Amino acid sequence: IRMVTGVQTCALPISPAPRPSNTSLGTAFEHATLSFLTSPPLSLSLLHSGGSNDHGVDLRGWWESPADPGRERRKRWSVIVQCKAEKRRLGPRVVRELEGAVGYEEGKRRTIAMLVSSSGFSNEALLRAGASKVPMSLVSLRREERGIVCEALTVNPVLRELLGSALEVFRERRVEGGEESMGIRWAGNERG
Repeated sequence: IRMVTGVQTCALPISPAPRPSNTSLGTAFEHATLSFLTSPPLSLSLLHSGGSNDHGVDLRGWWESPADPGRERRKRWSVIVQCKAEKRRLGPRVVRELEGAVGYEEGKRRTIAMLVSSSGFSNEALLRAGASKVPMSLVSLRREERGIVCEALTVNPVLRELLGSALEVFRERRVEGGEESMGIRWAGNERG
């Protein structure tokens, strides 16, 4: 402690800003995922349900098909979403855990499971999801300045059969700059 013109001061070391906790990073990713999945073209109706005793489900709700001109009723499916903000690509263990979470939910009606990752999926995880009897989608999201970008969205054969041809995932390469982007089309409504 030293005196400077009659004012007592104390020199304290300046510490760097604290690193956000894993919990706060995970919660932020869950909210970003919620925003992405509830926006067009997917437009799922979801609520955040993560926390203790969530049985591995961070978001839950409904996925309703767009209205078909020749059909009076829209199809509606129960959906659960597990979000993983990990540093490494997710493996098959996480896919098996999601299958277990669906088993916990199944009493109501056919449930679609979505696994969303900030770091992508291993080949083994993709194979496991592809072989699953659970209608499932694996989604890889990343944050950019312009917002959340979907790098990949895979749909297993069971979910493809359930949805029919209403959902289309595509990649396109722009001529200018050779930039590749992924898009999702749900009954003609597009998102890149």
